[in-house]
Amino acid sequence: MRNFILKTVVMLIFFIIISTIVTCKDNKLSTTQIIGEWTTESGADWEFMNIDEENNFFTYLNNRPYSVGKWKLDNNTLVIIDGGEQTVKYTVKITSDLKMVFTLKNGELFVFKPYKEKGLDELLLNARAYFHGIVKYTGLESTEIIKEEGDWNTERGMLKLRGYSTFLSSNEKMNFEIINQKNKEICEYLKGLGFKDDVYNTSEIISGLISASYYFKIKIKGQEGITIWCGSK
Repeated sequence: MRNFILKTVVMLIFFIIISTIVTCKDNKLSTTQIIGEWTTESGADWEFMNIDEENNFFTYLNNRPYSVGKWKLDNNTLVIIDGGEQTVKYTVKITSDLKMVFTLKNGELFVFKPYKEKGLDELLLNARAYFHGIVKYTGLESTEIIKEEGDWNTERGMLKLRGYSTFLSSNEKMNFEIINQKNKEICEYLKGLGFKDDVYNTSEIISGLISASYYFKIKIKGQEGITIWCGSK
């Protein structure tokens, strides 16, 4: 009888341990579960966000860029690093009805649901977010965003890319020293988001930078200002 009870207790403990391991494994999020477009249902200041496969994190408010940064998933913690190196962490879970919930340290909840609208121009949305971040970082002002195809030099030849551009300037008087400094600041901002220099698209007046999905050209236009172009395949 005593052996039977002992065996039962051992089997019960074993079952609890296995169940706990399986449950923890099942509850661990994968990146594919959070990648995509999401609309805010409650809590967050922004109305829409895009979490893409290249670890870019974009948010929008009133159809205008709100923030841009890089993301990584550490177990069930979403870590967001913006271009200014500020870090925000959210505990993340996916509910049974496929909504995504961010939990802040203070217990506040941000709830999102999948974005289902068709015809979304992801390149335009993300170009706007990049341009908005650059404007905030440099203090320059931008004009309207123009749809513009662009050529991109590679080791194997020329690529024809879809893209958008805008022109950056300042109300204050500009000179070559200021222009060059602002050009450096734009490059610093983009490199903080994972972009790297591209020697095939860089010259005395053009800085070419590339990430896994996006292409940037920053072109100095005399003492007038800087044209920035963002493209994608």
